[in-house]
Amino acid sequence: MLVLKVARQKLAAMPGGSYVDFRGKLPLTASLAAGRVFSETFGVQFRVEQSSGGEVLLWRSDAGPSDYRLNTRQTNLESGASAGLVALSITGDAEPDVAQLINESPGTFRAFLNILPAAGAASNAVKSPSDAIAIASQVKEEIRRFRSQNGLQSIHLVLYCPAVLALFLGQRLNALGNIFTYERSLSGKYQPSVCLQTG
Repeated sequence: MLVLKVARQKLAAMPGGSYVDFRGKLPLTASLAAGRVFSETFGVQFRVEQSSGGEVLLWRSDAGPSDYRLNTRQTNLESGASAGLVALSITGDAEPDVAQLINESPGTFRAFLNILPAAGAASNAVKSPSDAIAIASQVKEEIRRFRSQNGLQSIHLVLYCPAVLALFLGQRLNALGNIFTYERSLSGKYQPSVCLQTG
């Protein structure tokens, strides 16, 4: 995170430094963290490579949102814990693997929220930068609502989505407290990754 913050300072001092071309393959939580460091509150916009239909397109983070619709499924876990668990299930449903995480961490989470496309999770569920922007904005509000309604002190987040969506979501995460993220291991289990302090 420190390296990203130094890069942000250097870019801020450059002409046109508020517009960043983002390249390379990163773990989802690293993309989320990069988006958080280059938050929209700093006025930074990204242009990101995204594979679609056999070609590589450049998606911009300043695209207008589409009318993309999401559904949520909440499960109360009968625990006095102060943490909530959220899964962003866009390109696949994370719930079966998340159930294993919950079972291996009894009493850790008060409630579980699964966020899915209204049309169903699928590998091609995000078709444009406008879809990614719409999803990111809605997910932020769903996390805010989930945290407030359940009296949660922290959020644990599992991502099952394109990296570009993780990046755009990271840009929008603010005033949500601590968000602890998980990365899927080769064994299929989710393991802790990074903690984002969003204020």
